[in-house]
Amino acid sequence: MPRRSSAGIGNGWISPVLKMHTQVLRWQDRVRRRTPRIAGLSRLCAIVLVAPLAFAPVGGAMGADPEVVLQCPANAPDPDALCAALSAALETVLQDAKSTRHIRQSQISPTDSSQTAGADTLRLVLSDIRRDRISGHLRWQSGDGSLRSGPEVALDVMDTALSAEMYPRFARGLLQASPEIIKDLSD
Repeated sequence: MPRRSSAGIGNGWISPVLKMHTQVLRWQDRVRRRTPRIAGLSRLCAIVLVAPLAFAPVGGAMGADPEVVLQCPANAPDPDALCAALSAALETVLQDAKSTRHIRQSQISPTDSSQTAGADTLRLVLSDIRRDRISGHLRWQSGDGSLRSGPEVALDVMDTALSAEMYPRFARGLLQASPEIIKDLSD
C-alpha cells in the first residue's frame, strides 16, 4: 500500500515533489553562497584588464602602433600640400617595408631646431625656395636618440612656376636619397 502524506492526499506523489523542492532550495542556497565569490572574481578581472589602460601613455593605449612624427617647414609655398606629399611618400615606403607605424604631421618654424622627445622624428629642412626651385634634405632621429641627415635634393622646373602638384616627386626623391631612413624608422 502506498505511503500517505501528512496532508492526507493519496497515491504517494507529494513525497517526490517535496524531495525535489528541497533539492532546489539547497541548490539555490549553494548558488547564493557562491555568488559573492563570482562577483568578486569579475571585479578583480575588470581591475586587472582596465588598470593598465589608465597608466598607458597619452595618445594611445598599450599595444598601439608606434608613430613617426613628420615635421614640415611652415615657410614653404603651400606647406600643407608639401607635408601631405611627404607623408604619403613616407607611408608608401613604410608599407613596402612591412612597417605598422603611423605618421603624425606637424608644421614647424624653419628656425625651430628642437626634436620631439621620445618619438621617432623625421624633419624636412628646406635650404632653397624659389619660384622655379625647391631644395632641402631630411633629418631624422630614431629611438636610439642619434640625429642623422640625408643628402641635399633639389627639384628644378623650367618654363613654369613650382606648384603643389610637383611636391610628390620631390618627396619621393628625398626618401630615395636616404634609404637608411627606413631602416632607422622601421619597426
